[in-house]
Amino acid sequence: MWTLAIATELIANMSSVKALDKSAYVPQPGPILQTTNVHGVEQDHFPTPYFLFAFESGELAGLARALDQQTRPLPVGQRVDMACVLSRGVVLNLQPDGNVDGVPAPGTRLASYNTSNVLLMFYLLASRFLLQADTRPIALQRYVPPDFRF
Repeated sequence: MWTLAIATELIANMSSVKALDKSAYVPQPGPILQTTNVHGVEQDHFPTPYFLFAFESGELAGLARALDQQTRPLPVGQRVDMACVLSRGVVLNLQPDGNVDGVPAPGTRLASYNTSNVLLMFYLLASRFLLQADTRPIALQRYVPPDFRF
């Protein structure tokens, strides 16, 4: 059974992943800058997605309720994007008009979607988001501690 305590642990992990330093992106040269609009926010880099993946779980609707309750107060870009539970279904983002999506946006809420084609449903929703990702070059050496010796 999903509880708020379990959801709280997942949210803490997700928050730490989404808060990782992204200072190694190489600045874009020139007067024309490419941006991306994910989660209803324009950004200069593609945000870090956070998808949960499990083989089995308790009731999927309980997971969706617990995650939604814990993440609703957070900014849209700091929420769990989606969850895939192979034995049950997908926790996805339900838009006010009834459509579903793999990432949250203003006005969406997390909802459970039971299906026997779990992996296909998860893949379709995640790929709509991930296949549009434009990752800028990064300078990995910026993450090496100054006292590191090769």
